[in-house]
Amino acid sequence: MFFSQFPKIDYKGYILTNITKRVAIPDYIKNNLDYYYLYQVKEGETIEHVAYKIYGDPEYNWVIILMNDIVDPFYDWVLSSEEIKRLCQTLYPQDPNNPNAAWGENFIVGYKVDGTFYDKDYADLPTILQTGHNIIVITAFDYFSEQSQKRSRIKVLKPEYLPLLEDALANIFKE
Repeated sequence: MFFSQFPKIDYKGYILTNITKRVAIPDYIKNNLDYYYLYQVKEGETIEHVAYKIYGDPEYNWVIILMNDIVDPFYDWVLSSEEIKRLCQTLYPQDPNNPNAAWGENFIVGYKVDGTFYDKDYADLPTILQTGHNIIVITAFDYFSEQSQKRSRIKVLKPEYLPLLEDALANIFKE
């Protein structure tokens, strides 16, 4: 549905959809509360589930993707606790040379000191840790859980404005 409007290109004798064409929802739609409402994504809901629930068709997933600046529909979306654990284990595997070191979801990625996050590799971290009052260790699981929680509140274009958006994008493709 979405890519059907994209221009076609000739690539080595094959006619292909030009997926490199950049599109975006116009700011006057994306940033105006008259056109959208906020939706709380429930754990386990996919972009397609939400599109079906709101627009009656999972093929409108692209509306949600564009409204929320989602680049990677796997990791820019809400992750379950199990998905976060798998991600942490992939990004922070156990070190065979140091089997007692924290790894996976327990890997320390940084610290919150008096409400401000500092990466574990921040150069002035030792000084900040000595002078800070409220110090919280942030594990990989904590970090990705917080990011996922932030992504769970999304902008959803009101269904009555879907034709307006489709027309706006069709005009972009005519250019």
